Amino acid sequence: MNTLEKIESLMKQRHWSIYRLANEAGLTQSTLFNVFKRKNEPSIKTLKAVCKGFGITLEEFFSEGDLDNPFHLTDEEKELIIAFRKMDFNQKENLQQLVDFAGDSDK
Repeated sequence: MNTLEKIESLMKQRHWSIYRLANEAGLTQSTLFNVFKRKNEPSIKTLKAVCKGFGITLEEFFSEGDLDNPFHLTDEEKELIIAFRKMDFNQKENLQQLVDFAGDSDK
């Protein structure tokens, strides 16, 4: 699978449009439209932004494994990661606040 196919596959898994990916990655829509329309490989800078938008590392992007089943996690942990990757920025921020609050209450 080439880079563009991988990006399209990740977008499809998350039910994301180019608009959504651009927002999550902090890129302009035109940057992504040009990459797909011209069938050009994205620059490293663009690919790093795309990976950040997906909530994955470059290593995970290029791994042959299934991103929805990372490492050796329990089924419950896998479900949480999959749900997290589908969240938008605000949802992730809200979750982080909840996690921070829960961590503070343990003290």
